[in-house]
Amino acid sequence: MKEEIKFAVDSMLGRLARWLRILGFDTLYIRRLDEYRIQKLKREERIFLSRKRKNLDMFPRSLYIHSDHINEQLREVISHFSLRIRESSLFSRCIICNTPIEKADKVDALENVPEYVYHSVAESISVCPTCKRFYWPGTHRDRVLNQLSKWAIIKINS
Repeated sequence: MKEEIKFAVDSMLGRLARWLRILGFDTLYIRRLDEYRIQKLKREERIFLSRKRKNLDMFPRSLYIHSDHINEQLREVISHFSLRIRESSLFSRCIICNTPIEKADKVDALENVPEYVYHSVAESISVCPTCKRFYWPGTHRDRVLNQLSKWAIIKINS
């Protein structure tokens, strides 16, 4: 079985971290690089993404991100690593803390999401077990999918 690719991004690429998480990729956002974090990222065999060339020399696997534009950054990472976007992986990680999300307990969901959401999509509500953020399919998810399609990252079947 092929090992899952894992990324870490520096403080200049916070938006890229969020979008890679939306696509289902394990992506850490590193605000400050110190020796402890560098060694931890190496042990975890993460690929380091940065807009600062000097940061790349510290990692055996890294990529300099050329563009300032999020759509081009995503395409650069996907192309460089020949990533395959799986529909089942979309929205599978918390966009805040990177933890894989889980199906929400119905009682917890009822207490934490708007009532109309619960009654319309109760079976599809997920939660992050770490930061307790709730997720459900709705207009925001549709907008994200449309944006990814517009950027030619995914294809939406009509």
